[in-house]
Amino acid sequence: MKRPFLRVSLFWKIFSVFWLSFILIFLFSILSTQQNSDTIHFRQLPPHLAAQIDKQIHRITPLLEKRKIKSKKYQRHLKLLDKKILKRLFLLNIEGADYWNKPIPNILLKLHEKVQVKGIPMSAFKKQVLFYGGQSFKIQNNQYRIYSFQNLSLISRSYFGLFIKEFSHNLLVAIFFVSFPLSLFLAWFFTKPIKALRNAINQMSIDLNKQQTLAPLLQRSDEFGDLARDFESMANQLSHTISSKEQLVRDVSHELKSPLARLQVAVALSEKTIKPEDAVKFERVNQEIQRMNLLINQILDFSKTDVNQYSANKLPLDLKQLIQLLVDDITFEGQQKNIQFKLGLEEHLLIEADKSMIISCLDNILRNALHYATSKVSVIAKQVIFDGKNRIEIVISDDGNGVEESQLEQIFEAFYRPDNHRSRQAGGSGIGLSIAKKVVEFHQGRIRADSLLPQGFKISICFLAHTSTQ
Repeated sequence: MKRPFLRVSLFWKIFSVFWLSFILIFLFSILSTQQNSDTIHFRQLPPHLAAQIDKQIHRITPLLEKRKIKSKKYQRHLKLLDKKILKRLFLLNIEGADYWNKPIPNILLKLHEKVQVKGIPMSAFKKQVLFYGGQSFKIQNNQYRIYSFQNLSLISRSYFGLFIKEFSHNLLVAIFFVSFPLSLFLAWFFTKPIKALRNAINQMSIDLNKQQTLAPLLQRSDEFGDLARDFESMANQLSHTISSKEQLVRDVSHELKSPLARLQVAVALSEKTIKPEDAVKFERVNQEIQRMNLLINQILDFSKTDVNQYSANKLPLDLKQLIQLLVDDITFEGQQKNIQFKLGLEEHLLIEADKSMIISCLDNILRNALHYATSKVSVIAKQVIFDGKNRIEIVISDDGNGVEESQLEQIFEAFYRPDNHRSRQAGGSGIGLSIAKKVVEFHQGRIRADSLLPQGFKISICFLAHTSTQ
């Protein structure tokens, strides 16, 4: 598919989101700090400000006690007090009235209320103005509290410390409220195409031609789009390779069938004129021809399980009846080898499946058990609860030689025979269990092989039960 003209890589998208987050956080913090600039911040009075208030009390107390004395010395001290101290001092009684009848700022009234409630000296800060005090002392048997104020410069240590503290608080709040939704957005941004690609992979693992779910990803202009296009190219190549392989297998199998059929006819005609001593040789030739026919049919069945041509033929299927019919078909062969079949089949064993594929699967497993059994083959089918769902479990076991634990998974590979007991002399071609596994996986079932003690071998199959039984 053609790549988009404008390409924006994930790096630039992540970089843009990072700087957008930073700008939003910074603006949010500044705006929040400005919005809170009219807020009065109350603090407990620090020691250095308490020392300043104590110093002011020490200086003004003698003058206030001699207020009614009209001496020249008092007048000089009062002028000094007016110039250096009085302008920044407030003496408030319980009602909040100033000793000198000066107008009281609103921030000071609120500070005075706080001090009287808490009973300790405090400070109040608002817009570069700091009011502080609250120490109590008496003037002519009347109780007062003393306060002072100062204007703070933008570069002053106190103002800068308060601003940084407030800004840091707002910054943390901004980081949370901005980063949280942006993190959700980034998570959604990355997980959405990943989920879409995963969904496409799951669907294409069943059928490589189902590429519709890739369409939205193919339109992207970033690395996800590149990945989707590469995946589409790989899927197309795999589909072409598999189709070529399947066609080759079918063509070769059909080409082999024709000369085998002619050979079988020629042998049948020759048997009429052979000498009695050559009958054994011709019988061996017939056996090999039949074995070749069986092997070709199995290869054709194996190739068909790679093609999803049966997906429209899934219908409710009664496994009890089907297993009973299959066992009846091969019972005659078992009697010739003195092998008995033991059945344990429950009622209502319904699954939704393709009948021809299930027959191929179970027939291969039953005949495999028949070949390696020494005296009996057991077939048990019942309903079980697994992963919270109703399922049908089929267990086919024999009393023959088992398989080593390390080889249990490999026996489902095509043409694999673990040892001499699983050889052509015993009748096996190494492809029957591969067909069975493909059929089970096609029906979203599970298949497992286990060796039995002291000897024996079993195959367990689990299918999802049909909804009518749930």
